[in-house]
Amino acid sequence: MANKNICIHKEFCKIYQGETAEDKNKLMVYKNVFCHRGYRGWKNCNEYLNFDNTSNKSVNNENLK
Repeated sequence: MANKNICIHKEFCKIYQGETAEDKNKLMVYKNVFCHRGYRGWKNCNEYLNFDNTSNKSVNNENLK
C-alpha cells in the first residue's frame, strides 16, 4: 500500500533525492514539512510547483545549504 502523503514527484526531485542538500538534518526536516505532508506541504514547495507547471525555473535551494 502506497502512502498518499509522499510527493508524487519524489523519483525525479533533486531535493527529495538529497542531491542539493549539504546538511542531512535539514533535508530530513524539509521532507517532513513539504514532501511527506500531502498537498498541504506540496502546494508550498517550489520544486513541486515547478514539476506541476512544467516550467524550467531554477529552484531556490538556499534553505538546504
